[in-house]
Amino acid sequence: MKNTFIILMIGFLFISCSKEDLSDDIIIGKWQPIKMYDAETDIQMHICSPHMFTEYRNDGTFYSGFRSSNIPDECKTIDFALGWTWKNLGNNQYAMKLNQERADIYIVTKQAQNLLIEIPGENIVTVYKRI
Repeated sequence: MKNTFIILMIGFLFISCSKEDLSDDIIIGKWQPIKMYDAETDIQMHICSPHMFTEYRNDGTFYSGFRSSNIPDECKTIDFALGWTWKNLGNNQYAMKLNQERADIYIVTKQAQNLLIEIPGENIVTVYKRI
């Protein structure tokens, strides 16, 4: 009986430690790009960007799409890939990758209600609002 209890406890510890709780992460939610800048100078966003969204889920996956079907013709050829994952590495660093590809690292912070995602080394920041 004692061995059964020990095995059950080890199994419980393994299960409870194997799944990270991501529900409180700042990145969780559905976001729309609203602005881009480089060293405080505004950069013109792509014509399709205001029509897009990215949704980060608490299971470590994310996807992008269009908010509606009313989009400019230039955007109709964009194909959104499935299989994206994200991971909070700490210190505002997030790894994002598609399937088995090498992960890219981004700096993610909050400013008021907005999410800021920076490409390290390039100092390009995209500002997102929650939708």
